[in-house]
Amino acid sequence: MKKNPAQEIIDAIQILIDNTMKKTTNINGGIITSIDTTDTNKYFVKIRGKINCLPSYPKNANINIGDSVLVIVPQGEHSQGFILPNSFNNLNNLFITNQNIDIANTPNGDMYNDNICINDKNNQEIGYIRTVSLNTGEDGIEIGTTKTINGETYNNNIGLFIDKEGNQSVKISNPNAWKIALGIE
Repeated sequence: MKKNPAQEIIDAIQILIDNTMKKTTNINGGIITSIDTTDTNKYFVKIRGKINCLPSYPKNANINIGDSVLVIVPQGEHSQGFILPNSFNNLNNLFITNQNIDIANTPNGDMYNDNICINDKNNQEIGYIRTVSLNTGEDGIEIGTTKTINGETYNNNIGLFIDKEGNQSVKISNPNAWKIALGIE
């Protein structure tokens, strides 16, 4: 029996959608059923009724049997799948490695790298926590907020630094605002 042309078009579109979906990153929920005894970073996780053995990221996550986790399959590559804790409560520590800053070496120019950005629902940056390496030999972190109003960007930040000799410093973007807030002006 020959399909009508409209059904053939629908079937062809379905094949295109199915092939595209295989190449997208999938995120599912799963439940930890057991821990791999041969590799402490791998867990058996039940996803849609099927048990899979997957690694956890970060590796130091505190995941227990019965915990709910997120299962990430990047671009449909099941061999690259991994699990994430379903909340920050399951993390012992969170390590963020900045590949651009080396505190053993002083950069030629100041380096600022956004590590954690907080955006609004329209993906406009509100705040950040970032690593900083200054050409003065000081390294540290900066916590700040930013807002663009009528094309002009305003920043308010505080930086905590330690130099190569162990001297500690605090840098602020608007000393007068801080003095007023601390009641010392």
